[in-house]
Amino acid sequence: MVRKELVDLLLKGAVCITPTRTLARSLARQVNLDLAKKQKAWSTPKISALDDWLLALWGAFETKGKTCVELLTLQQALLCWQTVIAQSKSGFFEVRAMAKMAWQAWVQLQQWQVAIGDLVIDNADQATFQQWATHYQTWLNSRKLIDSTQLPKALLALMAARQGGVVVLYGFERLVPLIDHFFDKLSSNGWAVKQLDPLPKSAQAQKMPFKTQLEEYQAVARWAQKLCLQGQTQIAIVVPDLAKQRSKIASVFKDTFDLSFAPTMRKSADFSISLALSLAQYPLIEAAIMFLKIGMPTLSLVEYAAILTSCFTKGSQTEQFARVAHVCFLKSLPKEMISLKTALSFIKPEQEATLSLWSKVLKALLNYEDLTVAKTWAKWATCFNELVAIMGWPGERPLDSIEEQVVKGWHTLLSMLAQYEITGAKVSYAKALSALKALAAEIPFEPEHPVTPVQILGVLEAAGQQFNHLWVTGMQSEAWPLPICPHPFISAAFQRIQKMPHASAEQERIYARKITKRLMQSAKEVIFSYPLTQDEKRLEVSGLIKELPLAPPFKKPALPLPKVSLETFYDDKAPALAENEKHGNVSTLALQAMCPFKAFSQLRLKAVRWDWQDIWLQPAQRGILLHAILESFWRKFKDQSTLKQCDEKALNAYLEKLIEQKLLKVIHEAAPTLYRQVEKKRLYKILQDCIAKEKQRAPFVVVATETEKKIALEGMVFTLRLDRIDKGADNSLFLIDYKTGKFKMANLWGMRPKAPQLPLYYLATATLAPCALWVTLLDSQSCQYVGISANALALPGVDLLDQLDEDGKRLSWDQLHGYWSLRLGALARAFQRGEASVSPLEGSRTCQYCQFSSLCRVKEHI
Repeated sequence: MVRKELVDLLLKGAVCITPTRTLARSLARQVNLDLAKKQKAWSTPKISALDDWLLALWGAFETKGKTCVELLTLQQALLCWQTVIAQSKSGFFEVRAMAKMAWQAWVQLQQWQVAIGDLVIDNADQATFQQWATHYQTWLNSRKLIDSTQLPKALLALMAARQGGVVVLYGFERLVPLIDHFFDKLSSNGWAVKQLDPLPKSAQAQKMPFKTQLEEYQAVARWAQKLCLQGQTQIAIVVPDLAKQRSKIASVFKDTFDLSFAPTMRKSADFSISLALSLAQYPLIEAAIMFLKIGMPTLSLVEYAAILTSCFTKGSQTEQFARVAHVCFLKSLPKEMISLKTALSFIKPEQEATLSLWSKVLKALLNYEDLTVAKTWAKWATCFNELVAIMGWPGERPLDSIEEQVVKGWHTLLSMLAQYEITGAKVSYAKALSALKALAAEIPFEPEHPVTPVQILGVLEAAGQQFNHLWVTGMQSEAWPLPICPHPFISAAFQRIQKMPHASAEQERIYARKITKRLMQSAKEVIFSYPLTQDEKRLEVSGLIKELPLAPPFKKPALPLPKVSLETFYDDKAPALAENEKHGNVSTLALQAMCPFKAFSQLRLKAVRWDWQDIWLQPAQRGILLHAILESFWRKFKDQSTLKQCDEKALNAYLEKLIEQKLLKVIHEAAPTLYRQVEKKRLYKILQDCIAKEKQRAPFVVVATETEKKIALEGMVFTLRLDRIDKGADNSLFLIDYKTGKFKMANLWGMRPKAPQLPLYYLATATLAPCALWVTLLDSQSCQYVGISANALALPGVDLLDQLDEDGKRLSWDQLHGYWSLRLGALARAFQRGEASVSPLEGSRTCQYCQFSSLCRVKEHI
């Protein structure tokens, strides 16, 4: 219910001024609803936020040609500050961030009507700011410009001869001295200035503690959900630090409302958040800025592929499959950067038919005007719009209501970029694009949408509004009243004397007390809540609500679920292998042991992640390279005796030559020379350590290296490649496996052995009766052996078999065959049968680097 006095004044032509746009919209809606009950037609009430009203007044005078200076927009003012700071050579690297801080200090000084020369200087930063502010003011005066802080003073001069009217200040907790002076002057010039506050609602406010902030947000979401189910409207949630908490509270509300409402009960929107997202956070704008990177001399291959497959380009649907296939080709290229000309050359003649639209886009971009020449800001704004149009932005598909508004926001963004023309400078393409991106990240954009029953607001947006139900979160003592935070560019003592905001605890307490009282009178039901802990730190309730009574514990509402018959379906089994599919290798059993679903996805669905080709060696490539080098090495040196007899210099020379030969076959030709040298040194160090270890062993002969072997297990045939088999002086055989990563002997045991390679080697050579098996760890730090043997070998790291089975009995060497046959056979049978349950061997550790989590939804299980 709106004050009758305010409605009467509005009907007589008064202008109502509010501190925020949110309050202006809410008040206008309420006034129109009240008038609709009494009248059939009425003049649109003049209700506006203070900043909008001042701009409208200036615009009216400007249209009539009565202004003699030009008003800067916020973006233009910030650019001017950046120019001033850059020219001052003050040594600050983050010029844009520093310009924002300087602008905030400037605004504060202007609002408190403090002259730059009257500033108290406490440190070098404040002295630097004073110099910047002086240069900025000189720059404005020389060009006959003013900014928004100087607008009230300029308006007073223009309004002196204008006939007075009635202005109602509604919902203001405090006026800064500049605005207070402005309205005082209006009063003395014949204007009637009245101040009104919203009608207070009588409500018994209560407080409610929660263990954590997450529990607090979940409770308020369920509270709002319960009221929505009851058909209630005008429900408000106030979050003091909404800017920081926006993503968290939005996620909680989305989860609560999406999971609780049946599809037939859903509305177009159940809640809205007053803090608007920036333009850059909308996919359409993000895509447009990404598209403009194609105008750079080169762009990354990953970015080019993203542009090519974007749904916002020309032909995105018509050529969808052809473009995906082309991206697969691009991924095989060991390139990092690409130019437009190169991109066009990659489309082969046989592909032009299926990629004709994209080919035309690339040709049009290549024939576009020279983008390497510096241009004015306005010219770049035009170029950017033309470039995205060439690429078909915003795409082929129909746009929804919000996307159509975002497209308008794009044109507004370009207009703001063109306003930088005021500097008179010419800039490069890269600088203009960087400025456009920064602008998009700073400009808040909120599409128009229907009024929602639940509103999530900041403290300033909520103050002055009226609701049916109100919940205020974050009322712990550390957050409310707000902590003091004086501006670093203005003397802290000076700010306290002038009673500037955030300068003293006393001022913040007075202001917070007013706001709290206003919130307590803003709804029929008011709840204040606060968390008791944060990051294991104990929190206390704010002293401003300490005396409020405790609210009863909130109960989760019972939701009306739709009546449907449920059907249970187990999807953990795939079709069994056909006869011609019953073959595999070590990876088959390793993947089945790690997680049956991963084995099914990777080996049977062929769902393998296709990574970009790289000029740098990947871990798997390094392992293959070492295997190849050691295979050639032991084919030349067939036993330890030959190795020891070889001259050290000749051995090292052979090693270097061998490394060079094998590395050339693997490493990419584009790899830098320095990178090749580092890889050579790394390989040389590993191999030297390995050879030194081999010389210390008891005499041996290398019987076989990289030998292929087949083994039948439970109806499946596994193809193996044994790294190496040695024979000792007593004719005993040793099985050796090379590994470049980490390895633990524990991986050989259990019902699902994590590392089945050595066990499979053992089973495949059982007729030869090997009496030891170990892993040679090839690492640049040190070379080590890890393994087991039937008899003592005096080889560090290779110990006597000392393993217990599941029954707690110690295994003997003769029992290894039966032990591993049983467990690996079970894995082979499970794979054959199509068992594909989501059952990671080590829980979340197994899933940490798995690429199939989006398929198996493992997070719902763990």
